[in-house]
Amino acid sequence: MKRISAFIITCLSFLTIQELSAAIITEDLDFHAPQQLIMNGVGYNTQFGAAVGNSGAGFSIDVATSGVMNADFNSRLQVIYPEEVDPSGDTTLGLVFRGDNSGGGFETSTAVGMNLGWYANLGNIVNKSGNLYSASITGLNTSESFGFRPTLQTPYSDWGGREILGVEVSSSPISLEAGVSFSLEQDTTFVANALSGIVSAVHRDSGVEQLSPFSISSFSPVGIPYYLPVSLPMQGFWDLQLQDIRLQNSVVVDVDFEPSAYIDIDGVFVDEYWQWDLDIDLADVNTSLNFNTFNSKVFSTFTLPEPRIWFLLMLALLLTLKSTAVSARKNID
Repeated sequence: MKRISAFIITCLSFLTIQELSAAIITEDLDFHAPQQLIMNGVGYNTQFGAAVGNSGAGFSIDVATSGVMNADFNSRLQVIYPEEVDPSGDTTLGLVFRGDNSGGGFETSTAVGMNLGWYANLGNIVNKSGNLYSASITGLNTSESFGFRPTLQTPYSDWGGREILGVEVSSSPISLEAGVSFSLEQDTTFVANALSGIVSAVHRDSGVEQLSPFSISSFSPVGIPYYLPVSLPMQGFWDLQLQDIRLQNSVVVDVDFEPSAYIDIDGVFVDEYWQWDLDIDLADVNTSLNFNTFNSKVFSTFTLPEPRIWFLLMLALLLTLKSTAVSARKNID
């Protein structure tokens, strides 16, 4: 009975062929998004002022903004693959994403076009209107973030603000003073949502191609791989390559326009002071950046042939007979 059991175990051990060893390649993924338009012609116009009876004074605002952004996301991707695959052809690739130290950064620049007008209608005393200011202001670096280590699913945010204008005017014969100032504030958030691509596996002899898409959306600081199942069902060499490696990302931009104004009238019949501090949500943008893409180096593995069952049985029988002969010799001795 023991000999039969040994025979069966020997057969099963030969029928089970394991992948023998693994290899690793490392790809440098220096993702770069050159300066891209993230908003264009986002505008706002309004009029605000004060009235006393039939008299009034105030301001009119017409503003439009556009913005660009660039970013870097330098990282590496390790691919762990078997050098040999068992006859079933079913195997896995291990993919490990690692961000370079201080390899991430982004910068935004905003342009503003603005027309500022004023009006004053004080009966027969003053009836005037006009344009206070017209300008196109470019190169406002409203938010930037540099030197972070790239990771997936991590939001990187920065806030920036600039005062873009301050104007004061006065008029007579009565004392009329008015002033206005504007500031622009921008909050930018960048997220690398996933690393995606396709594994192309081409059978060297037949040219048959197997495609396996992947998407890595998690980051492991200790290097735990993302496991991708791959099927290589034909015996022989397979040439593999990770193609169209992309950085899936999202960008959220919130732009606030904050005008502040006052009017001070000091006359015989009118003595008033008004002040306005507004917070205008000028733009809420959800977009993404176009980073460059990558293809990995080509690496190869070999799918082992299906073993012939009679050969395994004969080999197992020979080993069993050898074991029996050794046991008999020991009994004789």
